[in-house]
Amino acid sequence: MSRVEILHLDDANAWTSYIDRLPSKYITHYPRFLRVQEETGDGTAECFVYQESGHLVLFPYLRRPLARLPFGGDSFKGHCDIITAYCYGGPIHDLETANESPPLLANFRQAFHDYALDSGVVTEFVRFHPHLQNHVGFEGLFDKLYQHQRNVVIDLDGGEEALLSRCRPTFRRYIRKAKSHGLTLRRESPGQFLESFAELYKVTMIRHGQTGYLNFPQGFFRALFATLRDDIAVFSVRQEDKVAAAAVFLFFGENVEYFLGASDEALLSHHPNHFMFYEASCWAREKRFKHLHLGGGKKSLIYFKRGFSKRSCSFYIGQTTHNREVCAELTALRDAWEGTERHWDPGFFPPYRRGMG
Repeated sequence: MSRVEILHLDDANAWTSYIDRLPSKYITHYPRFLRVQEETGDGTAECFVYQESGHLVLFPYLRRPLARLPFGGDSFKGHCDIITAYCYGGPIHDLETANESPPLLANFRQAFHDYALDSGVVTEFVRFHPHLQNHVGFEGLFDKLYQHQRNVVIDLDGGEEALLSRCRPTFRRYIRKAKSHGLTLRRESPGQFLESFAELYKVTMIRHGQTGYLNFPQGFFRALFATLRDDIAVFSVRQEDKVAAAAVFLFFGENVEYFLGASDEALLSHHPNHFMFYEASCWAREKRFKHLHLGGGKKSLIYFKRGFSKRSCSFYIGQTTHNREVCAELTALRDAWEGTERHWDPGFFPPYRRGMG
């Protein structure tokens, strides 16, 4: 006998209670994390709860209305696609191993597919959490499940010298050079540092030519710093009173995770980002966290992050098209649309959102 529940932010207490029952989860699964993105227009937060034979599977995500697409319109009212909130997420469950009860995850996926069709879900895009490795057990249960890249992780065992010794030799020199230039790390009050961080982030995105989704407005940071103030650490690297770099880290359980960062181009020669990651890892070690997840990114960014650690973990993505007819219709409309085009990967999923930012 199985049971399905659909929860929203109004059901935050029940949603949180279910997550707390599970042995393996992260801050990104909690309603307070998805609330930030719902409040800033990324979609409607929802959690699919599946129970069977005393076991529990939980799947939080955002529903994005397809009628809002510039080529969508009223004919697509009631249709949406779903995506994990920015960062990582994916289904989580109470099995000790994914092989403990093989039918459970398959039954969960079938129940979710049935719900998706009934509720107008066209496509589904899932970023599984690299730390949790919660893609395991879902092989063959998505249209496509693949390793997108390997993300960098710093193990926080040993002292500060051990952390420094794991850095690339050139990075060790840069970190020492940063100290000689008088750079210091400061943990900021999220509320008081909001405007400074948002402005520095905006300038950084312009410098990198980022005009798409990651170009978060100040309202996003306002919601992030207010709603997750107890789940984040906001740091600045300063040379006297001038902010050379700043970053937001999430923390939960034994792990810290680099989330977003920005830097002042005029001070990059003093290596504030090298200093930031090293000093943040020292802070995390002092607070008795065990791992600092630096994440992935473009090849150049991954190369930079690998300068702090040789350890990595798999980052998996899952893609499923639940309604192929509507997906094909939207893709044809996207092909014919003459709006602003951005660079896009031919394999972009879902195909009707390619180049949309």
